[in-house]
Amino acid sequence: AYSSRRLSDVISTKRSSILSFVLRDDVYDEDKLRADQELLRRFYYNHGYADFQVISAVGELDETTNKYTVTITVQEGERYTFGDVSVESTIPEVDPASLQSVVETHKGDVYNAENVEDTIIALTERVAGSGYPFAQVTPRGDRNFENHTISVVYTIDQGTKAYVERIEIRGNDRTRDYVIRREFDVSEGDAFNQVLIQRAKKRLEALDFFEKVEVSTVPGSEPDQVVLVVDVVEKSTGEFSIGAGYSSGGDTEGPTVEGSISERNFLGRGQFIKLSAGGGKRSRDYSFSFTEPYFLGRRIAAGFDVFNRTRERDDYKSETLGATVRFGLPITDNISTQLAYNISREEYELDEDCETNGNYDPLKCNISTAILDGIEQSPWLKSSVSLGLVYNTIDDMKNPHEGIFANVGTEVAGLGGDAKFVKVTARGSVYQTLSEQLDL
Repeated sequence: AYSSRRLSDVISTKRSSILSFVLRDDVYDEDKLRADQELLRRFYYNHGYADFQVISAVGELDETTNKYTVTITVQEGERYTFGDVSVESTIPEVDPASLQSVVETHKGDVYNAENVEDTIIALTERVAGSGYPFAQVTPRGDRNFENHTISVVYTIDQGTKAYVERIEIRGNDRTRDYVIRREFDVSEGDAFNQVLIQRAKKRLEALDFFEKVEVSTVPGSEPDQVVLVVDVVEKSTGEFSIGAGYSSGGDTEGPTVEGSISERNFLGRGQFIKLSAGGGKRSRDYSFSFTEPYFLGRRIAAGFDVFNRTRERDDYKSETLGATVRFGLPITDNISTQLAYNISREEYELDEDCETNGNYDPLKCNISTAILDGIEQSPWLKSSVSLGLVYNTIDDMKNPHEGIFANVGTEVAGLGGDAKFVKVTARGSVYQTLSEQLDL
């Protein structure tokens, strides 16, 4: 059903390329190969292939070239859809009918193991919020091999009372402990709930700081206590890119070059930092960005951007220096809101060849009245506030294949400065794989 090219996007082991000496993503590692098998299982389970199996995964060394050839043999099986979906409860006070609204699996949809997990989490949180923190949700699948459907029953039981004695973290040589701990919705002394532990595991994997994340439990000092053990394998989180191009018009006419360096786990604190520079014969661009994903210890992203942009036209040049302070707040797993304050200073300067005795000479240059007014009144100061709403279900932001990205924003200028306007913008993207075989 899927081409080798498509599946190579799923796994972390990559073929050698011109940037491999920087990215280090082509190093053969047996632990990484085992993790790749799990990535393939998740991918297939989330696309309806409940019978998927990895038959073998082998790395063979060619001693003449000192390179490994990695061969992963899989058996896809049939593709399934959801059959009947229902909720049952052994707790008398919990009404299954009232929980149907949080179920994310629906009859007729392609079977998706991640949607089953999300439903378990949603049901657990809803029941826990009703006063049953030890409740356990167990899915039971009834597979119909003839119709290729899987009916699912979510059963809610009163689980065994247990508490988290402590959380032990191992393998994080670089990442600080608190960066890992803050992804857990439970802490020492809280009620133990396996579903919330699995959600924390998914969050840690989504950080993209680790090759592998494993969360296990061992008995605590008392019969009703457990110790959470978090084992992680760290990976490189820095990126370097460089590119070149040629533009036949606009502000950046001619050859251009740009480069950037970024780190998404700066000093092991989980912070994002990026420095970029670029330009050409008539343009220069510099920018710096910093983001703290947990501002004041809360799940609020805060950061700032500063930039400098220079453009040289035939008759004048401009320079813009600006900064943005921004905050991002998640509303749900797929919806977030963003608030930002923006300030920039634009300065225009007339080319000396267009002047006579220090004044503009229309016989030498032909410049529009609007541009002349801008030059005479510069520098311009713009001060604005922007608010945006983002909906994002993209499966992989670096290499998207499925999902929707939509952004609606409003910018209001006039809080001081020279500019006064209201601007509303909207943009969206839809990604849908047209052919798995051709990776289109």
